[in-house]
Amino acid sequence: MGNYARCNVLFDMGIAYGEIIIACCPRLHWDVDPVSAVFPRMARALKSSSGTGFQRPTLTGFADPGGYANPLGVAYRFAQQMYRLTITFGGLQRLWEDYSEARQRALEQLLDNFRAIRRRYPTRTDPNDPVNQMPWDDYVRLVESEIEEEDIEDD
Repeated sequence: MGNYARCNVLFDMGIAYGEIIIACCPRLHWDVDPVSAVFPRMARALKSSSGTGFQRPTLTGFADPGGYANPLGVAYRFAQQMYRLTITFGGLQRLWEDYSEARQRALEQLLDNFRAIRRRYPTRTDPNDPVNQMPWDDYVRLVESEIEEEDIEDD
């Protein structure tokens, strides 16, 4: 309601984008906070950091168990960029000019994000992937050890 009514549209855009990704990468699925169960130390660091990424719907199911994609964040950043371009008549004119650089950049960011997700999607198991070369417990300890102690606030 009110000023937050536009958030419904952004949420729908993010969900639609996520469903397109799932259609192309069927092993991916929606989850809320997929990191906490696998990497609790990393989850505490994320929880204490500013931003809107903690406990939001994300896509998970990558070969890296801590890997995830945030289509809702991508939709928000796209809409934010479009808003900045259309807030003035000059910005709107730049957006709709033939081969507008700003419009092209916005589209490229969406496509680059999609391509990055497709690259990370496990199409086949890579024997050289570090996840496949060490026991699961060792991998979790390695990732958790990279989180700095000062990044974690005591609860």
